[in-house]
Amino acid sequence: MTTKSKEQRLVNIELAEPRDLQALDNLNPVGLTTWQSEFWNKKMQPSFVFTARDFNRITGVEGYIGGYNLIRQGRSFPSHRSERTLVLPEMRGMGVFKKLIDACHNESLNHNSSFCWGATSAVKPFERVGFKGFTKWRKYHFIPLGDTFYHSWFKSGSAVFKTLWRLKQTRSFHDFLDLGGLMAGLIPSKKSKSNLEVRKVKFEQYELLAKKVLSVNQRKHDDFALHVTANLLFWLKEKGIDNTCFEIMDEKDTPVGGFIIRRTKHFFIMQDWFHSDSCSSQKFFHAVRKSLFTLSKTKKSEKPLNTMIYALNTTNGYHQQLSKIFPLLRIDSPLVGSFVIKSAAKSAEITQLRINPIWLDL
Repeated sequence: MTTKSKEQRLVNIELAEPRDLQALDNLNPVGLTTWQSEFWNKKMQPSFVFTARDFNRITGVEGYIGGYNLIRQGRSFPSHRSERTLVLPEMRGMGVFKKLIDACHNESLNHNSSFCWGATSAVKPFERVGFKGFTKWRKYHFIPLGDTFYHSWFKSGSAVFKTLWRLKQTRSFHDFLDLGGLMAGLIPSKKSKSNLEVRKVKFEQYELLAKKVLSVNQRKHDDFALHVTANLLFWLKEKGIDNTCFEIMDEKDTPVGGFIIRRTKHFFIMQDWFHSDSCSSQKFFHAVRKSLFTLSKTKKSEKPLNTMIYALNTTNGYHQQLSKIFPLLRIDSPLVGSFVIKSAAKSAEITQLRINPIWLDL
């Protein structure tokens, strides 16, 4: 068969089905389990994948993962996360990507989705098909937990140099975070003091608490936060991302906030958090820091950790307030991050999005 020119090729856009799993993985080899988990998992629905087909061969793909509900002043806004985008080089310049996005967007509207968003380095292509793109909007804060000399300086310093050398070779984002976490752990510091009580809670309890507190907190901060549901947390756990949820109680045993922690090799990362207006950001974060200091030393089978990190959207008003916490007791990363968003109605600005790290976990 003679290969047709770009102008002559007829590209069909079709909704993928589970029987297409192997063909999808042949195009974008992330593993059959990953494709199955992200688009045909009952916990994260409505999810779907559209394919571009040329002579019955899949030559392009775009996926939308459902189950990401944003919350704003008590109202819920269903949204989708763009993932697994790929168009073969030979098919680029033919409008294939736009056709895939249009198909996904129309399908998302059938499910009353308000937004589609994603983290990607390919900002320009997404902007050309109707997304709004943003770069260098996120900053990581690396905070020591206190009791610096709990670790040997020799061991910690040695780990810093090893990680720095590895980072030069790999340019890996994970190595970058490891380096920041190790360096922050060397900062001389004392542990935080707090009279707030921190308790571990189940995923379902965290979901209910988040909705209750955010509905009040956002009266002051009119923005969109991700409502972290039990389904989302169980789904991430199935993918190997194990999170632990906590609630924070005041002296009257009233819940004033909550947070989610994921433990890595070198640090705790705050995946999500919220607090009521009755609890200042300063009090809230000191309670978190104190609890993690204690937690880092409770499991003898695990290596003690001395750093917590979290990422802030530096354009968001609520996150800007948090950037004032621990000003002399932290290491800040350079501005990083590329993000795109497309809304069903009026254009959304990144300033309106309270993007905590769990938004981007996969």
